[in-house]
Amino acid sequence: MPSISIIVPVYNAEKYLEACLESLENQTLSDIEIICIDDGSTDESFEILKRHAQKDTRLRLYAQENAGVSAARNRGLDLVQGRYVMFVDSDDIIAAQACELLMKQAQSHHSEIIVFAGKTFPTTKWKDSCWATRTVHYSASESVFALLNEAGSIPLMCNKLYANALIKRTNARFNTSLKLGEDHAFQMNIFPFAHGISYLNECLYFYRGHDESAVNQANQDWDEQARLHLEIVKYVIASWQKLNIIAKYNEALLRWVSDFFFDAARKCSFNTRQEVGAELKQLLHDTFDSALESTLDDTQWHNLHFIIDTPNVRNPKPLITFIYTRIADEKLSKHVLMSALMQYEQRIEIRIDNGYKTPELAKLVEHDVRATFYDKAQSSQLLDTITSPYVIFAQSNSAYMEGCVNHIFDRLHMIEYKNECAEKGVKPTPLARERYIRGEHFFPADVVVFNDSAKIVRNEDPFFALTPNYQLSYSSEKIYSYEALAPRVYNVVSLSPENKAYHVDFLKKHHEIWNAQQEFSMAYGALNVSACLPYARAILLMDRALLVTHSLTIKRASAASDYGKRITEMLEQTSTRNDVEQSTDTSGFYAALGSYLLALDDSINNYSIYEEIFPFMQACARNIQAHLGSTTWEDKDEIAQWNSLCTFSSQEHFNTKSNLHVNRLTEANTEALDELSAAWGNAARLDSMVHEFYHSISYKTGRVVTYPVRYLYYNIQKLIRR
Repeated sequence: MPSISIIVPVYNAEKYLEACLESLENQTLSDIEIICIDDGSTDESFEILKRHAQKDTRLRLYAQENAGVSAARNRGLDLVQGRYVMFVDSDDIIAAQACELLMKQAQSHHSEIIVFAGKTFPTTKWKDSCWATRTVHYSASESVFALLNEAGSIPLMCNKLYANALIKRTNARFNTSLKLGEDHAFQMNIFPFAHGISYLNECLYFYRGHDESAVNQANQDWDEQARLHLEIVKYVIASWQKLNIIAKYNEALLRWVSDFFFDAARKCSFNTRQEVGAELKQLLHDTFDSALESTLDDTQWHNLHFIIDTPNVRNPKPLITFIYTRIADEKLSKHVLMSALMQYEQRIEIRIDNGYKTPELAKLVEHDVRATFYDKAQSSQLLDTITSPYVIFAQSNSAYMEGCVNHIFDRLHMIEYKNECAEKGVKPTPLARERYIRGEHFFPADVVVFNDSAKIVRNEDPFFALTPNYQLSYSSEKIYSYEALAPRVYNVVSLSPENKAYHVDFLKKHHEIWNAQQEFSMAYGALNVSACLPYARAILLMDRALLVTHSLTIKRASAASDYGKRITEMLEQTSTRNDVEQSTDTSGFYAALGSYLLALDDSINNYSIYEEIFPFMQACARNIQAHLGSTTWEDKDEIAQWNSLCTFSSQEHFNTKSNLHVNRLTEANTEALDELSAAWGNAARLDSMVHEFYHSISYKTGRVVTYPVRYLYYNIQKLIRR
């Protein structure tokens, strides 16, 4: 009896098969057998296998009609004779000492599953997060905890060694009806029965990534993947019910469903999410007691309800509307639009200027009932059709963080909740606040202002822009009136439209002020909307960066000059507004206008386009400079960029502003890395504490003592539902 049987399913792998077989034949442990299943290859794979079988008697070759990788692996499982079994894909290779090290690990701990580390080539980040990361051992009673919590357990098949006795005892086989995730489903069915699981932090497997792989092909269609994930969940739940272990591990299984399903559900289209969400909700209702949701942590609870609450999103009115307005011939990318479609808060609607319409974007809109195109000729009436309380005037290069809407409304809910507690004379509590946030009450700020990650929008911190006083310094919620921020309100909030959420009622009330020029399109109004600010009684300033400003994409160089003309007209019109002319201190406004121009300056990174726009940009800058008199920025890089824009040639200025932009990004990245490093240290300490807790005697004793009660409670609830 060989020590290890290696099963290799083969299908049209002639390009990589030789390297794979050589890595198996050259193992330092010679006591192995190599079972190759040719799954109906139409290239030279079978001939290569025959040559290797003739020169190495340890290689056993079998052929079958094409039935898929799961059927090929099952055939191999029927044929194995070794004490242990591992799976190697025909386009991958393993380290020469892999089998020897794995056998030593198995024997030292009497483990029935050994999970090890590996590496992708070329590097694929998400796959490289699926390997074992430390050397540790789990007992039989900890098998499900190891499955769901230890890195490397799921989803890969190729980084594990299994005891043949375990496979025979559980009659483990691959589900041939699953188009994707058969590896994941296999682990879910075999891990709970393992008498000991070891993890080895040794890089023994080298996973080849290429466009033809099944995983890469599946990732191209997130709608299909969401449906396939649902099939895997159905299969695992049915299997655990058949194996009679679902009552014992129901809490762990529900946590797995939440974690496993969320990523695919988040990336698929809204319409598909409605479809699979409704089906998953019914499945969970039939399988679990609703009280089990209390065992989920906050992230898992929100992830699960993100999926199963999707069918209800169409009925309540949306919380916020993203309006994508077009100035000239710039392009709206799929990535930018997806940043709005993939918001964690799904109660949104999206209106897109018809000029942006392309087959790619039309397909996205077709699969999301929340998104529609609007005709520019109807833009003056667009605001009247908005049903959400807030609106964001997004630009073609404005991408929003996935939690943007959540953060805005969490803050508004928190303010309203604290106000209500103060009125009633009660003390705020976390539980009551959580209930309150799930309701529909929120503080109706006129304007909500947030930052962008690269600081291109250039909204100033009020404590730098103004002389602090004790009310300003200690305002924990940062709610200000226009008067509190004057005379530099435009510097604090910026003139860029994309970093603000406006209350729709506030805009409608002052519609005639900001959109008085009928010939102006909604894009012009997006900038002119700041004319309402003098009437704002509640401006919420948020510290968070919820916006990522990308490079502006203009389709043709010939359209660049048209874009420049429109920007010039827009800025000139803005500078003659009544609120500016009546102001006692216009320097703050013109400094903000200059900052807006610098933001546009930063967003154009194609020189052939920039060369066409530059004359208009420079003329605007010189006109603003005449109003400013002297530059009023504190940041030396902004001063350098402004002086360059006013005086240099297009090529000289393009080089200067590019260097300054890189410096800003480097600075921002350094700050982010410092924060990430601190967070990583905290996460590592927390992970160590969690691991220590779950391995403690008190935890294990508690689980044993409470198991009969939990089992009885679950079955009573199941009978009641029936």
